[in-house]
Amino acid sequence: MCIDYRRLNSATRKDHLPLPFIDQMLERLAGKAYYCFLDGNSRYNQIVVDPADQEKMAFTCPFG
Repeated sequence: MCIDYRRLNSATRKDHLPLPFIDQMLERLAGKAYYCFLDGNSRYNQIVVDPADQEKMAFTCPFG
């Protein structure tokens, strides 16, 4: 399946704080004593989408 997000992308706010590349992050972390790991993957499907906005999502299901 292939989804064309151009219309949705044109309607969304642009990201003014893009994520850095992994090599940039590794360079910044070199020699540091503490690291923080945020598990965004396991929480991705925990965000409830308003029913009025579900049509904007790539996939919808009866569970939210």
